[in-house]
Amino acid sequence: MVRPTDAREKGDRRSCRSTMDARCGDGEAHRVAVAVLYGSESGATQGWAEMAASKLRQHGLDAHARRLDDEGARALAVASNGRAWTLFLVSTAGKGDAPSGARSFWRCLRRKWIPNHLLRRAKCAVLALGDSAYLEYNYFGKRLHNRLVKLGAHMAVPLRLGDAQEEGGHLAAVEDWLDEARRAILDDLGGRAPSWREETPRYRVVVHQTCDASELEGDETELLREPHEAGAAFRRLATWAPRLMAEEDLAENEMEVLAALRSTERTEREINVQVKSNECIASGGDVPKVHHVVFTRDPGEVQATSERPVDENESRSEMHRTDTSEEGKNGLVYGGGEVVFDAGDPSANGRTFEEGQQDQATDRVLPMYRAGDCVAVYPETMCKDVHRLLDRLRINGSYLTTVQLNPEHFGRCASEPPPPIKFIAPLEVWFQGALDVGSAAPQGSFFEAMAQFATAQHEKDRLRLLATREGHTTRTEYCDGERRTVAEILCEDFPSVRPTMPWLFHASPRLRARLFSAASAWADSPSQVALTATLSEWTTPFGRARTGLFARWIQGVKRGKVVRIEIVGADGDISRFVKQSLHRPLLLVATGAGIAPVRAFARERLLLHGSTVPTAVVFGCRRRQCDFLHASAWASESQLGLFRHGGAFVLACSRDGASKVYVQHRIKQHARRIWDFTKHGGCIFVCGGSTTGMPDAVALALEQVAQQVGGLSQEESRSWRQDLVRKGRYCVEAWT
Repeated sequence: MVRPTDAREKGDRRSCRSTMDARCGDGEAHRVAVAVLYGSESGATQGWAEMAASKLRQHGLDAHARRLDDEGARALAVASNGRAWTLFLVSTAGKGDAPSGARSFWRCLRRKWIPNHLLRRAKCAVLALGDSAYLEYNYFGKRLHNRLVKLGAHMAVPLRLGDAQEEGGHLAAVEDWLDEARRAILDDLGGRAPSWREETPRYRVVVHQTCDASELEGDETELLREPHEAGAAFRRLATWAPRLMAEEDLAENEMEVLAALRSTERTEREINVQVKSNECIASGGDVPKVHHVVFTRDPGEVQATSERPVDENESRSEMHRTDTSEEGKNGLVYGGGEVVFDAGDPSANGRTFEEGQQDQATDRVLPMYRAGDCVAVYPETMCKDVHRLLDRLRINGSYLTTVQLNPEHFGRCASEPPPPIKFIAPLEVWFQGALDVGSAAPQGSFFEAMAQFATAQHEKDRLRLLATREGHTTRTEYCDGERRTVAEILCEDFPSVRPTMPWLFHASPRLRARLFSAASAWADSPSQVALTATLSEWTTPFGRARTGLFARWIQGVKRGKVVRIEIVGADGDISRFVKQSLHRPLLLVATGAGIAPVRAFARERLLLHGSTVPTAVVFGCRRRQCDFLHASAWASESQLGLFRHGGAFVLACSRDGASKVYVQHRIKQHARRIWDFTKHGGCIFVCGGSTTGMPDAVALALEQVAQQVGGLSQEESRSWRQDLVRKGRYCVEAWT
């Protein structure tokens, strides 16, 4: 977050607050601030929160969107004395867990020693956004609402559950809920309606018709040359918000609330890494492309990597050199005493966590991560999409462009003005690193902003329709379902629109991080983290072939490229499962790119326990020669003893034989071995796509194992598996 300038140090903040009413004027909101707090997994809920704050500012209220982990504790502290309203917009992650950006706050809010009257004077409202097609529909929003009520908060607006399946979608839910919240705030102000003001763009963007940076450099300017630098700077500007109140201005009871809810955890932070390797490890025929990417924080490791290009056919043939014994033909590739690889010294490779922690202080070591943690990668917009849009707008992309926060956007009632720092970069670099104009479908606010720049009346009318709830169905078919991008919309469908750069920066979707499970162990190499990702390709309802932004970008990323990432700690079910499974037998079931966290679990267990704790892996792919991922690594780890003491590696290839064989078939085939795992306190982790019904099929197969080998009835086997879930010994990580 951007730091306050020297002119806004402690002594000035207090005087600024004392003159706030004078700045606001008699007709304004008189410092009843509104904190719009969000927790968002994909970025969509953040967009709705920013739209809600914008609407409230138009009604003259001091409202700004803030991430729950950043400002949730302070907002509730100020609200506990009636000096602010807190509006929560949250989505749900995983199996009812807190979304990204709200996890630390949620853990603090659930502290058992917090008194139930802590928030008795706080005025709050919660909007949960989700999709009723999912079992855990808006579950986190309900939990948050109930917890606030238990702590004594006054819920001035009833809990609203926004459903993407309803007519009008999330837009209708946000608008209705926001209207109720605004009326409640006005009632709290005694019915005095603050003066209306037009919304202004968040950023001041100036395109200089020069490429010479020496003409523009100054004391409060920062020159950027690379897309990852521009992206990081833009995210700092995009997430800045005036503080509700400085700590020295908080009352004693407000400080108590802040102390009770403040987190001492390490928050995720962006870091620069270099690409050490980027290999396509699966492709061909009906097999989707899969890339394995290794990032490193140590530049020396990149320079030491061989320059010889990897021959795809050569690497794949080596990768798939597997057991040809009878057990191997039946799917048991490596395991137990039948393994064809000699067991080596388990301590011969890798390092312990204690050894790795000694390097934590160096700037070449990544933050510590564990199996189940994720890597958030910031991709870049493709150059051809950027150039297409800039050519349409008739602007030279190489011109240096200054971007800074616009004080008018935050209003006169803001507790502090935005910092005056300016970032300078070529215009095309801003678009590549900060704005998603070539992949994401924009929200309704984009069409509302673009309507003011349309010169053709029919285009203006259509843009306004797409921005309303009445046009929700049309926008879903035209934009969301077809994934129409900013570049396509402006270049193909609305040629009369010529937006100014401040509004284009303000309304366009921002580049979001893509989240992947770590496919490596930190203790193995503290400077590196790896991911295994399936490249997404699909066909839209109107038959248009589409490829995801990350898929297009990663295929062109070369070794040595600097990339911006975050290490995101596991939460909820996975975090609990990691603790439960640490010293227990472990069964890992995965399909496709779901092998990534399985690789991390297996490697970490080998480093921590050697061959003393049984581990079994059941992996499903289509063809052994095409997408048996990390086969050579599994062979190496088998030699180190990973699959001793009853462990095994079982392969299920669905397209190699006359009949299709899936992971659930292998589970039933090796029922005795798997039952022995669970009977001795074992844990089960299932990871992969859910569109084929794999997680449910695996659950049913395990219940059948309990019936066949354990002698349980159908009802008892179901209760047995549900008991494993309750104890944290059964975890499913699936996606659509």
